[in-house]
This record gives sequence, structure tokens and C-alpha cells, in this order.
Amino acid sequence: MSVKDHKWNVAFKSLALAFISYSIAFILYSISEVSDKKSKFAYATEYLDKQKQRLAYTSLFVNTVFYIDGDKLNKIYHESGKYGLNAYIYPISGKKSEFEGKEETIISSIIYAFGNMNSFIGKENSLIYYRSYENEGKLISFSRLEGFQVNEHMFSQERCQMYNLCSPYATKESLSDRLLVSSIYSDIITGSKTITLSSPVIDQGEVIGDISADIYFDASILAQEASISSRDQGGMNYIYVDYPQYPMGELSFRSSYVIDNKSTLVFELPISKLIFDTVPIFFLSLVVSLFATIHYMQYKIQKKRFSEVYEESNRDEMTGLYNRKVFSTPEFLSDALNQTLAILAIDGNKLKKINDTYGHHCGDAAIKHIAEAMKGVFRDSDYIVRAGGDEFLVILPGCPAPRVVELKEKLKKEVERKKVRPYNMEVSVSVGIAFKKPEEDMEYALIAADENLYLDKADPSEEAESLGRAC
Repeated sequence: MSVKDHKWNVAFKSLALAFISYSIAFILYSISEVSDKKSKFAYATEYLDKQKQRLAYTSLFVNTVFYIDGDKLNKIYHESGKYGLNAYIYPISGKKSEFEGKEETIISSIIYAFGNMNSFIGKENSLIYYRSYENEGKLISFSRLEGFQVNEHMFSQERCQMYNLCSPYATKESLSDRLLVSSIYSDIITGSKTITLSSPVIDQGEVIGDISADIYFDASILAQEASISSRDQGGMNYIYVDYPQYPMGELSFRSSYVIDNKSTLVFELPISKLIFDTVPIFFLSLVVSLFATIHYMQYKIQKKRFSEVYEESNRDEMTGLYNRKVFSTPEFLSDALNQTLAILAIDGNKLKKINDTYGHHCGDAAIKHIAEAMKGVFRDSDYIVRAGGDEFLVILPGCPAPRVVELKEKLKKEVERKKVRPYNMEVSVSVGIAFKKPEEDMEYALIAADENLYLDKADPSEEAESLGRAC
């Protein structure tokens, strides 16, 4: 592999590993984030639901007070003083800062209805108050509003209709469930993004006030980092808590909650936000993957080189066959331990005469000729060993005796069939066979194979008879 190919290989593997790691991290992060947002959405909608129920209950109670006798009304006045709730009157600038008309009765009834709900009234992300439309209007809060002043614009028809705030300007359909939900607007008191839930107080068929709860979505755990907006779609008021700054907003995890018959709260978490949030994880994964891949590739190269060096140390330099060191390798020891081995001791005939007559270069060519013939006859899984000089050993794991004899004869024919190049010499070999069972010693089997080798040199029939006795 060229250096360029190696670099591309490292880059591809690093990128693939980084992508897999990032995908796992993205899925886990997305599951966690979606679960967290859904939990916060459930908390926010539960809070809205409780506000709705309390406002509706209080409104119904206040509306019944107009029809009860004086004794019961006095009891309400008396009981309401026990709850420690105060009413703070904020009239339109220049108007009287005192109860007028039925305002005192209404406020006492509200406090009586709230009872011990101080925690509900004092929530940091909401404000509970009564909006009176009697005598030009005023706002009566159950929490002190420092420096706050009511102006006529707060009660104007234009503002009320713009944000769907005031029951006198609402349609009958909007008030069919005794709840009016505003669109999102900036609160005059706090400047926060706010929705107002209002439930009307009605006397003789006329709306004289609203019991209202301002809910500050900027302070809501649902709205952290999100944008809040209202959209009128088909006559319905949709309040969106979403992330418009992220692309492909249509691919989002969505949750919705119906506030009333005209308003729905929608929360959208776009997949693109999750991707942007986890981009640093991808780059971190890429760096770690590149580092790991480089070290792994280096380890593989070093392991391959070590394996090649180790393999070469077990090989005969001239023929490429194993040398005797192979008998100490884990692979050979495992084969020798677990199964019967057939052992062939092989010797070149009259190679000493060739060396003496024609020189060692001719003898070396004859040895290589025998080695090539052996490679063609035996399996890759067999151990073909040059024991030294013109002496060879072949170890055949799990080979049956009849097949061993066939291979012996095939080897002899293969060696004799071809002449040694380039000297055009004829060479032959003698072969001795022995068998080693798993529990037997290797050295004794090698000695037996050598003895049968010399029998084959002297008289092949004697070696065959000896082999028959051995088998």
C-alpha cells in the first residue's frame, strides 16, 4: 500500500469510527433532551391546568355570592380576614384608590375562595389579580407592585382586542368555557413575555370584572433558550414555544396542549437544534477516532512486521520451508497435542555425489528441486521442514495411513518426473514413514521415521513391511 493510500485508509476509517461514535452520542443525547423537554412541557401544562381550574372555580364562586343572604356574606367577610391575603388597589391615574360598587364583595369572595392558596398566588412566574371594569376601571392585586401605575391604555378596547385580554370585548364563543386566553404580549409591569388567563365575573348579565392570572413565560423552565410567539391560524390562537433560529423547523419533536376551545400551546424541538448542540461531540469523536485509528494501524503494521520476522525465523533461507524451530511454535504444539501425526522423513539420494562431482551449486539446485516438489504434493496446513542438508521432514496432522502411503509415492514420482534445472539432472528421494499418537513422544517418532527411511533406501519392500507393523 502506498503512503497516499495509507493516509486515505486512515482518514476513511477515522471518519467512519467518528460517525458511528457520534451517532450513538447523538441518539443518547436526543433521547435525554427530548425526555427532559417533554417533562418540562408536562410541568408547564400542569401548572396552566391548575391555574385554569382555580380561576374557573373562583369565578363561579364569586358569581354565586351576588345571590346569597347578608348573614352568609358577612361570614365570608369575616373568614376572608383569616387567610392573611392583602388586596392592593391600583386605579387609573387621577382616580380614587378605594373599593367602589361591588368590588369589596368580590375581593372578599376571591380571598375566601383562594383560602390557603398563598403559594399559588405568590408564584414568581405569575401574578394573580382582579381587573375591575366598574367606575372607569382599576386593577386590584394580591401582591404589592412597586412603582406600578395603571393608565387608561391598559383598559382600552384596542389593547384588549389586540391581545384578547378583556372579557367585555370577547366573543361568546371565547367565553363558552368561562376562560379567556390571551395571545403572547409584553407585560407592562415586568416586560416579560406573558399570557393571561381570565375568568369573568358577571352581574345581571354584564361583565363587571375578570379574575386573571398573568403567566410569565420568560421565567418558565419550558421557555429557556426558546422563542415564544402567538399565531392566529383558522380562528385559533396557537402559542408557540420553539426555536425559529434553527433551520428545517418542520422536522421537530412536537408536544401540544389545548388550553381552551380557542387556544393551544405548542412546543417544538427541531432536530437541527439537537445536531447543532452535538457538533462539538462530532469533532471530539473525529479527533479521538483519528488518534485511535493511527495507533491501531501502527499496531497492526508492527504486529505484521513482528509476525513476518517471527515467520522468517522459522523458515529455511534457501528453500522457504520450515526449519526445526517450527516444532516449538504454539500452532505445532497444539496440533501435536490434540491429534495423531504422520511423519515422513525424506532424504535426497546420492546428493553427496552430485556435490562432489558438480559442485555445491548443483547440490543446492537439487535441494530446491526436491523442496518445490514437496510444496506441490503436500497441503498448506502440513509442516514441510528442511532438517538440514538434503534431509527433510513432513508432518501431516490427522492424515490416515493409506493416504500417507499415497503421498509418499506421489512425492517420489514428482521428484523423478522433472529434471533439475538448468543442469538437466535426475534426482530421486527415499521416504520413511512413522506415526505419532497424541500421548507419544515426538523424538521417538522421528527416530522411527529415520529408521524406515534407511529401510526405504536399502529395500522399499522392507520399509513397507515395517510400516504395516507400525500401523
